[in-house]
Amino acid sequence: MKNLTASDISRDLSALMEGFSSGGRLIPSPSRSFKLSAAVPFIATLLSVIGATLVYLTGYHSQAGLDGILNYFESDGWVFVLPTIVVGAFFTLLTYNKFILYFSIPKDVRENSVVLNHLKNTATKTVVFFITLMIFSTVLSAYSTWFAFSITGLLFALLMIGNLLIGLEINRLGAGVALEKIFIFLKKI
Repeated sequence: MKNLTASDISRDLSALMEGFSSGGRLIPSPSRSFKLSAAVPFIATLLSVIGATLVYLTGYHSQAGLDGILNYFESDGWVFVLPTIVVGAFFTLLTYNKFILYFSIPKDVRENSVVLNHLKNTATKTVVFFITLMIFSTVLSAYSTWFAFSITGLLFALLMIGNLLIGLEINRLGAGVALEKIFIFLKKI
């Protein structure tokens, strides 16, 4: 991101506020926001299932069939997947509001906003980094069961660190007060 001045940020936030007050603003689709907020937890759950399957296949060579895998998930395998589902549901609920807020801003204003594009890039890089770590953990779960458990921890870390990084960037840009006003304005609608 190039160096910005306070007046650049102020001008950008004024454009965001004007975009909210325009009559052409669309009400965001709840299903689209839900699908996007559930995408990362779905990927994490899928990776957790794959990791648990790898744990089974490396530990029970003689019973490595579909029936054996299903029996494993009924007895021990769920221990890897259930925490990921719980953290994923929490993740989905917390990110849903952020997607609703993001899609409440008119598309042309969103695309031209320096602040929102920077926040989007920061969030995208963070998600890609953590999903890459989850994929490595899935592959390494064939060597140690702890890696299969780490997928849940990485999803939780993504939730916390992602929110922390976005909050830090908002404060660094000095946009915290204006974005809070936008959020309060949306609550009134």
